[in-house]
Amino acid sequence: MKIVIAGAGSVGRSVALELLEHGHEITLIDHHPEKLRIASVADADWVLADACSPDALRDAGILDADVMVAATGDDKANLVISLLAKTEFAVPRVVARLNNPKNEWLFDQSWGVDVSVSTPRIMTSLVEEAVSVGIPVRLFSFNTAEVSMHAIILPQDSPVVARRVTSVLLPANTVLAALLRDGRPLTPSSDDVFEAGDELLVLIPDADSAVNLTVYSPRWINPEDLLSAMRERAGFEQMKDARDITPEAPKPPPLTPAQIAQIEKLKAELGPVREDIASKIAKAREELEAQRDQPQVVDGYALMSPIGHRSDMMIEVHAVPTPPRVLRWEPWTAGAIIEYQVRWLPTSAPTPGAGAMSRTARLERLRSTQDVEKAAGMIATLVGGNVVDEDGFLVGLEEISPEDEE
Repeated sequence: MKIVIAGAGSVGRSVALELLEHGHEITLIDHHPEKLRIASVADADWVLADACSPDALRDAGILDADVMVAATGDDKANLVISLLAKTEFAVPRVVARLNNPKNEWLFDQSWGVDVSVSTPRIMTSLVEEAVSVGIPVRLFSFNTAEVSMHAIILPQDSPVVARRVTSVLLPANTVLAALLRDGRPLTPSSDDVFEAGDELLVLIPDADSAVNLTVYSPRWINPEDLLSAMRERAGFEQMKDARDITPEAPKPPPLTPAQIAQIEKLKAELGPVREDIASKIAKAREELEAQRDQPQVVDGYALMSPIGHRSDMMIEVHAVPTPPRVLRWEPWTAGAIIEYQVRWLPTSAPTPGAGAMSRTARLERLRSTQDVEKAAGMIATLVGGNVVDEDGFLVGLEEISPEDEE
């Protein structure tokens, strides 16, 4: 499938990389020369031009495109691109990025938009959903539930074709929400029979909750500087260096009279400690104290902070030998790569297969997710680089901090 993507920022490149992995033909078009990081998406075709121009879109091969993706950081530009793609070039499917929720009412078919979306993951899914047959495509996840919506188009040779809906056993906790047939939604019933080309919308429990984020950068920041920024600029006033957190040792139970008598008996039998042994013990203590006062070479560290209502967050910093797949074409990854992992540590981790999370647990995860995003955004502001989520998707900074939109 040929896909033209307008906008070569972090969102456009992330979508392009994911679609290339799935075998699609990609062309990226942008009029900002500094965004043409060709090495980062080397397998795509690149065009330096204004996608709001019909001639530029024609040069990008839109006449042969199956899908047009308007992924710039400007809603006005995305609407113009969508309208041109649909009315001038009759592109079958147009997916547009929505940057400001206040403009959502404009993103409809009157402007040529088949579907609008605000995040790279959903954008990739909706592009693929138009043509993927026989392969489940995740459309989105719910913030307040441990489930995701998936779509799958039944191929001709699917074993469920010609079978009744009720005769197909679905995995535990999986729900067939709707059937799309001939462009119309159907509520599945016991009398319905699956047909080739049917699109199934299925709710599937998440294996885990994607909360954690990782910042990859060529720059190292000392623990003291990161700790100061997190406390003073990001608002994590209770954040501490993990080395300064010493768990309280449990107090031993009081000795019984019999135990005290036994200790005194052993002391009497052993006699006083020899002077040479006592001298060695004192010298060893002095050496340990001296080592503590010497500066230590730090090749990794961790910071901890309470977040949400009853959770913790850990920031782990260390060097890694190789970048994640989504960053492998970034030029700076040829040198040192520093990984800043921002992890949510819930008080009680959800047990797989234990059923749905309680409402309280879902709210706690949502609050903690917001804190994790704030921390990752602060780190990216300090050291640059790129933010990657648990699914390996590039996260644009605009998703973490609206004022940093491209």
